[in-house]
Amino acid sequence: MLRSFIRLATASFSFGALVCSSAAAETFTRSHDFILGTNLDLVIISGSEATADQVESAVLAEIYRLNAILSTYDPESEVSTLNSVSSATVSRDLFTVLSACEAFREQTRNALSCRIGGLLQTWQSSEDKGEVPSRAQLRLTAGEIRRAKLNMDESAMSLDRPDPVQFQLNALGKGFIIDRAMAAARAADPDLDGLLINIGGDIKTWGESPDATSWTAAIKTARSETDNGIEVMLGDGALATSGRGPRDRDIGGKSFSHIISPKNGWHVEGVSQASVFAADSMTAD
Repeated sequence: MLRSFIRLATASFSFGALVCSSAAAETFTRSHDFILGTNLDLVIISGSEATADQVESAVLAEIYRLNAILSTYDPESEVSTLNSVSSATVSRDLFTVLSACEAFREQTRNALSCRIGGLLQTWQSSEDKGEVPSRAQLRLTAGEIRRAKLNMDESAMSLDRPDPVQFQLNALGKGFIIDRAMAAARAADPDLDGLLINIGGDIKTWGESPDATSWTAAIKTARSETDNGIEVMLGDGALATSGRGPRDRDIGGKSFSHIISPKNGWHVEGVSQASVFAADSMTAD
C-alpha cells in the first residue's frame, strides 16, 4: 500500500457522460484508492483498451516512484532522509521541487514555504495533547525558519539544510507528481487522444475530452452542498482546490485550519476555500 503523502479532499468533481470522442478513440475510466493518501481517477481517451492499460500502468509507476522520493509520511523516502542530515546530494526530482519551493517562497514573500515541517509537527503534537500551541513560540520558530540560510548547488545537485528547516513538500509535491504522471502517460502512448488525472481533487487535463469539447469540472464548495457545484471549463491545464474541511484540527473544542502561515506559524484564517487554474499542476498547487 502506498503511504500517505498528501491528504486533501476539500472539493469534489463531476464529469460529463463518457462517450467516444471520435470514431477511432474510446473512453476508458480507471479508479484507485489509497493513492497519495486519497483517490486516483483517470479518464483515458485512447484507441484501445490495451493502450489505455499502458497509460494507466505508466501513471501508477510514476506516482509510486515519485512518492518514494517526496513523501514525508514515508520515513525511508529521500526527503525524510534529507530531513535527518545537515547536507546531502539529492536526486534531480527532489532538487527540482525544492528549487520551485524556494522560488515561490521568494515570490510570495514567504506566504508559501516548504520549510515548515517543524511547525506542522508542533500543531500535530498539540492536537494529540488537546492543547492549543503557544502563538508566541510559533512566531519565534517561524522567524528562525524564515531567516535560515539554505545553500543549494544545482551543478552538484546538493544542498545544506539548516537545523530549523524541516522540509514538508505537500504544498507543491502532489502537483509535481501529477505533471510527471501526465508526461509519463503521453510517453507510454504517443497516439493518446486525451487524458484527465484527478488525485484527491487536484486535476490535470490534456487533449480531447469524452465529448470532444472542453474538459469541465464541477467544484463543490461549502455553499453548494445541495447542488452540483460551480462548473469550470479547463481545456488543457490544471485545477487545484484547497481550504477548510475534513483536515481541520479540533483542539479543545475549537476548529483550526490545517493550513499554516509560514510568516507566523499560526493557522490561516479568513478564507474558507480557493481554487486556482494554471497551465501545470505544481503552479496551481
